[in-house]
Amino acid sequence: MIKSKSTFYKILIVGAILFAFYFIASVFESEFWCNILSPLNAGTATGVLIYAYINSDHRSLVSMVLPIYSFACFSWTVGDILWAISSFSGANPTKNLFISFMYMLTNVFIATAVLKFLFCQFNKWDSFQLLLDTLVISFSSVMLIWIVFFNKSNAWIKILSQDGIVSTFLIILDFLVIIGELIYWFSARKGKIPAYIYCFGLGILLYSVNDLHYFYTYANSTYILNSLTDSFYIFALLLIAFGALWSTFADTHESREDFSNIGYSLKWILLFFFPLTAFMNEGFVIADIVIYFLVVVIYGILSAQVQLAIRNGELYQKELNLNSILEKRVEEQFSELKFLANHDTVTKLHNRRFFMNSLDESIETLPTHEVLAVFLIDVDRFKIINDSLGHDVGDEVLIEISSRMLNCNNGAILARLGGDEFALLFRGKYTHKDLSEFAEQIIESCGAPIMIGEHILRVTISLGISIFLTDANDRKTLIRNADIAMYRAKSQGFNKYGFFDPFFKESDEKKSEIEVLLRNANIEKDFELFYQPQFSLPDNKIIGAEALICWNNTEHGYITPNEFIPVAEEINFIIKMGKWVMFEAIKQIIKWNTTYSLDLKMGINISPKELKEDDFISTLKTLISDEHFKTTWIDMEITENIMIEDGSKVNAIFDLFKELSVSVSIDDFGSGYSSWGYLNKYPFDRIKIDKTLIEQVSLNNSKGIQVVKAVISMANAIGVKTIAEGVETQEQLDILMGLDCNQVQGFLLGRPVSASVFEEVFIKSMIA
Repeated sequence: MIKSKSTFYKILIVGAILFAFYFIASVFESEFWCNILSPLNAGTATGVLIYAYINSDHRSLVSMVLPIYSFACFSWTVGDILWAISSFSGANPTKNLFISFMYMLTNVFIATAVLKFLFCQFNKWDSFQLLLDTLVISFSSVMLIWIVFFNKSNAWIKILSQDGIVSTFLIILDFLVIIGELIYWFSARKGKIPAYIYCFGLGILLYSVNDLHYFYTYANSTYILNSLTDSFYIFALLLIAFGALWSTFADTHESREDFSNIGYSLKWILLFFFPLTAFMNEGFVIADIVIYFLVVVIYGILSAQVQLAIRNGELYQKELNLNSILEKRVEEQFSELKFLANHDTVTKLHNRRFFMNSLDESIETLPTHEVLAVFLIDVDRFKIINDSLGHDVGDEVLIEISSRMLNCNNGAILARLGGDEFALLFRGKYTHKDLSEFAEQIIESCGAPIMIGEHILRVTISLGISIFLTDANDRKTLIRNADIAMYRAKSQGFNKYGFFDPFFKESDEKKSEIEVLLRNANIEKDFELFYQPQFSLPDNKIIGAEALICWNNTEHGYITPNEFIPVAEEINFIIKMGKWVMFEAIKQIIKWNTTYSLDLKMGINISPKELKEDDFISTLKTLISDEHFKTTWIDMEITENIMIEDGSKVNAIFDLFKELSVSVSIDDFGSGYSSWGYLNKYPFDRIKIDKTLIEQVSLNNSKGIQVVKAVISMANAIGVKTIAEGVETQEQLDILMGLDCNQVQGFLLGRPVSASVFEEVFIKSMIA
């Protein structure tokens, strides 16, 4: 497509100027200038056609015939050049058969292009209406040409016989082109014909009519060389060329070519143009007028009947199509309802209804020598994916997990019970070991990275197993016990599985008890902050501490964070708890650093739910303003789950921390969904390598060492510090120093202790 209007107008102006000079030369019948300007104009038309074809939409009908029009103009250009050379050399170009052949090729190419275009267009039109239009236009055109051009005489016989078969052939081509163009214009009823096609048609009609005029004057010896007749040839070729150029410039809406000859139109009034033209030429001849009017009347009656038949046929076909569509939809809906009754719409797995029915049937028909086991599977932290990346990505994850479980279900019935919960029903001669291996296969398969668009997700699952008769005697209890086992596995970490144990019921009861206790807890009285020291390597110098919350309940004593933090997250108590931790930890670091003139850093764990609170940043700003301390003393520890939040939101959080000069550490690095993919994406200050990775660091585990080495190397490469969590042995510490880890914390160098103990053991000993 031509990119700017200026290109179109520049080419148009150049063409107009060239033709103007040629037209003036034709008026004055200047042989010299006509011989120069005629090939120049024809060559311009050729170039414009080639340029238009290169820049056209090659799928359109017009584009399909542009090469043929290019050959037509090129043939004329060659003929004009040879004519000029012959004329300037003193020879008679009219006797040169090759020159005549080149001019003849122009007619042949134009007729070929027109007929090809019409054939492709008419192939889509109604054949009965087209036949009727063809008969009327052909009869009217032939009769009009016979009256106007030949005055009802036999002069046409002289024209046809003068140059023999060549002239006859060319005149027939002119007739065909004129009639074809008229049929096209007259018969196009439905759809708006683009303006550039009018330009094409005008150029083609002008060429053919002018060609007939040339043969008429030539036969009557009145043709004048280099006259206006020749200029009309060139003008016609330029019109065709600029019509092509216009087609490449027109926008999609203007260039639509989907019109047809179906519909009612007032174009039949144009039929009166034929008798009117005949009347102006020959005067009032009643026989001719009557013939024309009879043709118009008969045409109007037949055309109305044809269009009525077409309309009725369309209505009948629409009715058949509607019936077919309705039948198909009924069949599809029946199939869909049948499918939906037993399948999940997202994963296409069996649904809860089918699974429960199959379980009931299996319980009733289970032979004594077979085992019936239910696997209940839950995708860990799936809500984070839905909330941060959207439900579309969440659905893709479920589909991929479903596919992986299908590939390793070992003949079990697999179903999606709802949300991110799946179930498998195993029936057969299975041992306890077999079921364990099946669980491990499923966990390993689902744990491989999942690629969804630009996101690389590492999904973990929790799996609970309950066995019929061993753990329950009915379906309801069997499902409930598998659910208890699954949540017990989830509490042990990620990618875990477990068999049901009656002891688990006590654990669930304890969880419910903790929830009640939390709702009635007094944060300031019941909770206390402990501080675990952090050290730099290789000098083992204390650089700060991580604030850890402890709960000393008056009735139950100390309750571990692993027990109450997940419950606090579920009931949103973590938000209130987090504010208290932040206030207490900041006050404590201010006290230590100002009292002892230190520059220690306090690590404060921030829950993803806290970051989502609108007033989190404003609360932090207020605290900074009120306490008047160095914000570089604070290190916000954020779990890597927040890294898969919406990119703009995560960047905004990091920007605010940077504005406040608060450092940020990514906690539990290596246990989440997409740690590796986000290493270089966000501007954090420190990576806290997860304890589960540090546990694998030993001289007997080269793979574990390589994983930690890769994390440290990548962090060092982008200028981010690393701190290893959970360092408990001297072997681990030595290996980490050898890997260039920057900092460590763990039981080996210091356990979490109260503020007073921390001050005595670590701070005072450091400054002593």
